[in-house]
Amino acid sequence: MEKIVNIIKKVKVSDIETLIGAQILFYAYTQGIWLNKSELDMLVHIATFGYNKDTSLKEIVEKKIFKSEQTVRNIRGKLTKQGFLVETKKKHFVINPEITIHNKGNILYEFKMLKL
Repeated sequence: MEKIVNIIKKVKVSDIETLIGAQILFYAYTQGIWLNKSELDMLVHIATFGYNKDTSLKEIVEKKIFKSEQTVRNIRGKLTKQGFLVETKKKHFVINPEITIHNKGNILYEFKMLKL
């Protein structure tokens, strides 16, 4: 039987957005889904502030995540089909609760992977 190698990496982050992004990226990677930086930034924004039909399109464009409101709508549709977003009521979206994103308080994010 081969010896199991234990690799420990510790990273201290100063902002919650980095931690949220790491949680989303880990989920995406384990599901075999690839996200570009803008898609990840949009998901982090939605996890932090929510998505509401009246303000979110403009906020995401103002933060220069995407250049136009139409692009935000298109990517919102793509992320919904991929299972990252769930529509709670008409044009109101949240991160899929199955992803379990933690974004409040002090958080120690620890995950373990084992390849046998």
